Amino acid sequence: SLVTIAVGIATPMVILDIVRCITTSKLVQLGSVSLATWVGGLTPLWVSGRPKIGFRLFSEKLISSFIWVDELYVSVIFIPQHLFAVLCALLGAFLFFYDDKIHEYKLSYLVIGRNVLGGIVFIAGALSSLILLPHLALAYMTFAGFLVLLKIYKTKNKGTRNKIKYLTVLSIVFPLILIIPFLLEISAWSKGIGPILAFPKITSQWLFVASAIGITLPLAIIGQMYILRRRNSFFKNTKVGSVLFGVSFLNVLGIGGILFAAYPDAGIKSGLWLRVCLIPIAAVGILYFEKIYKANFHKKTLKTVILVLVAFVIWLNYPTTSYLMLSGWDPLDSNYKKITSFIRKLPKQAQIALFSSDQSFVALTGRQIDFDFTPFRDDSYMPHEGRNRAKNFWFDAGSHFSKNSNYIRYRYDY
Repeated sequence: SLVTIAVGIATPMVILDIVRCITTSKLVQLGSVSLATWVGGLTPLWVSGRPKIGFRLFSEKLISSFIWVDELYVSVIFIPQHLFAVLCALLGAFLFFYDDKIHEYKLSYLVIGRNVLGGIVFIAGALSSLILLPHLALAYMTFAGFLVLLKIYKTKNKGTRNKIKYLTVLSIVFPLILIIPFLLEISAWSKGIGPILAFPKITSQWLFVASAIGITLPLAIIGQMYILRRRNSFFKNTKVGSVLFGVSFLNVLGIGGILFAAYPDAGIKSGLWLRVCLIPIAAVGILYFEKIYKANFHKKTLKTVILVLVAFVIWLNYPTTSYLMLSGWDPLDSNYKKITSFIRKLPKQAQIALFSSDQSFVALTGRQIDFDFTPFRDDSYMPHEGRNRAKNFWFDAGSHFSKNSNYIRYRYDY
């Protein structure tokens, strides 16, 4: 679909825009784009069989709970809305902090406009992914609070300070007003969802999380240490320092989500968040190695090492890439085609129940359909108090269809 193509193209472009403000090195920029475009990390080292995809860790019984990271390539295809939300967080941070006059306390309508645009970008991400809404909300409020303190309380002129105060607060509050109807709509759904936070467990499954993030993780750790060690030189350039601060905070949110989220899918999507947001910091790690090799080795040696590493990642993930690309051209099963064509022709306002638990029917038809999600997830993507009621409904509907046919027909049109 166009959404999949758009998100697939946008991911390396957003990363490249951020990395370009950090360094002019073409090698670092190429390496960062590579991290944002290859299939994923090192998961294929641990998973046997084809396709070697991250979420197959669960089906192959290598792990026993919902701790993993959605592979980047697979996320583009199957869950582009969550990846779009992560890109909105990165782009929003970029809009807030990519300003060489961020520490100047003068009234600037351009900056006010960018604050509004940054807030709208964050809201677009929140509307795209309910699961990542807490991450986006925390990031937005932290960035907004930082800018308010920076722009208001350090302004010496009282008249200018009051004007900046009102405009800055208005630019921050205005985007929040746009999301209020959405928050009211989901508030009823979120009640009874259960605990939000939980302590992490020590388990070998974290090895699979690290391998899914792949070489981005060690590069990001080295990059963050390099930033802290050379913070004076990085923050001397206000744009670079501010953007690195924003991206680093996004990574803190990702780490917190993957460690302490009690809701399983929140931990999984936090891993995806971290998988993408770590790349700009990993770019600093690549920059660090580039400086070492330039000082101690010939330039061709550095290029050779990078090319060998990239070739290894491509070779490692080639089975997944080829499988997904080739299978995408396979013709749709005739039975699927008949059912999806029938559902697409139904009235738009029709209430539809699907007794099959095949998600592909819902995805292919593009219609709102009620169906039993229990075979895929124990929580059925539902609040706690409604899970047993839903399970009983689908069990009775499937095993005693004739007995409950009147009730089902009263509730559903098809």
